[in-house]
Amino acid sequence: MLAAGRRQRPGQAGLPPAAAAGALAFQANARRLGAAAIASAAAAGLGRRLRVSRVLRHRGALMLRAVVVALLVANLVFFAWARGWLAPGLPAPRQSDHEPQRLAAQHRPELISVLAPTAASAAVSAVRDAAAVCLEAGPFASTDAAGNQVGAAEAVLVQAQLPAGTWLREAAPPPPLWVVFAGRWPDAPARGARVEELRKRGLEFELIDGPADLAPGLVLSRHPDRAAADAAQAALVAPAASQPLRNLRVVELPAPPLRHWLRVPRASAEQRARLALLPAAALAALGGGFKPCVGRS
Repeated sequence: MLAAGRRQRPGQAGLPPAAAAGALAFQANARRLGAAAIASAAAAGLGRRLRVSRVLRHRGALMLRAVVVALLVANLVFFAWARGWLAPGLPAPRQSDHEPQRLAAQHRPELISVLAPTAASAAVSAVRDAAAVCLEAGPFASTDAAGNQVGAAEAVLVQAQLPAGTWLREAAPPPPLWVVFAGRWPDAPARGARVEELRKRGLEFELIDGPADLAPGLVLSRHPDRAAADAAQAALVAPAASQPLRNLRVVELPAPPLRHWLRVPRASAEQRARLALLPAAALAALGGGFKPCVGRS
């Protein structure tokens, strides 16, 4: 019989008291051993994880140190190479940026001199004067309407912000003009016969419609002076000619209207750029725009 108040566990019924007590002690020991084994296994697993974590951290730190050292060595090598310290085995990338290569690359350094401020200003002005070019626009006739054209062209220059006084209005009287005149032919059939005669002789001619006392007339050649025109006429009517032309005379044509030009004698690079950017309407008012100056008598 068990003591009063103690219940028998399943499987202990019918056992002697000593056997039942032994069974209870065995079960208690077994539970303690199982808990200890579980705790030991858990501790062993935790220890393994900690060791693996420490190994990984150690390896990561070693790799990071290796990368830092490699970058430092690479930067030192590149710095030495760029400075030319590894030459001649490894020449620097740009030898011309270092001495003495830079000094050796100078071209006639004896021509360089340091100027005083006043001398430097004079030199700059001389260079600008050398770069300036002469430009002109025109011609414009001297009639009232053409006079308005000249005024319109000057207004374009003001609009282009050219300082006043940088351009000039120049008048060029046209040179005298002498012609070998083959007659006035108001009658169309007679004029046609004369034209046919000139063509058979292989002579070039032009039909003029002015002035009124010469039109419509035929002109064989134009000349700058009377002597040249007389010589040309003499060659056509000379007895030595195979078929001398008749009714030829030398005539001075009336001088054409006086012509004007707008000239910029010293156009700087900035002024030339402004003139080149003028709109089409402004260029039309300037007779097609500015061109290099030409000599004229």
